[in-house]
Amino acid sequence: MAARSVFDPEPGLHASSTPCLDRQRLGALSIQGAISRGGPSWCLRGIFIPMSDIVERIRADQKAALKAGERLRLSTLRLLASELHNRRIEAGRDLTDEEAMEVLGRALKKRREAQEQYAKAGREDRAEVEAAEAEVIEGYLPARLAGGELDLLIDEAVAATGAASARDFGSVMGHLMPRVKGRADGAEVSRKVKERLS
Repeated sequence: MAARSVFDPEPGLHASSTPCLDRQRLGALSIQGAISRGGPSWCLRGIFIPMSDIVERIRADQKAALKAGERLRLSTLRLLASELHNRRIEAGRDLTDEEAMEVLGRALKKRREAQEQYAKAGREDRAEVEAAEAEVIEGYLPARLAGGELDLLIDEAVAATGAASARDFGSVMGHLMPRVKGRADGAEVSRKVKERLS
């Protein structure tokens, strides 16, 4: 029996619902071939491996959501697929997972901002819809960094670059962003680095 790829979901589960797997459940999973592919990482509860193809996962999950009658999930995935398709046309080629994550990151930010605006306006019904759509999108993105984790990475970047003042902002950001991309808001990272160097 061929070893199951780490990119295949557990039987009966969608890939998007199982972003992490326990070491004990790895069994005969073949991770060597996956690791050699390079690219963005995904969590395996302590093991980091390249992510599966986000675009293909969304296509597959669209079909599953249609079959299961999950209307909100389906409509969200259709919108994501449309945005990814438009971005692909702009690029003139297939998107990398990193580029797809950027599209999803923007879509997530849009939902969170809309959720906040609707909540302020007392439109809890709409705020709940935006929150639910944001949750669907988050299932395709790496786990967000907690505040303390981001601060620690900033400290490490400052130490690694020998930064001592605001003039070293570019060096710190250049070292830091590849490590936090897709896991933290760029504006928040920039603000925290500026505070750290002030």
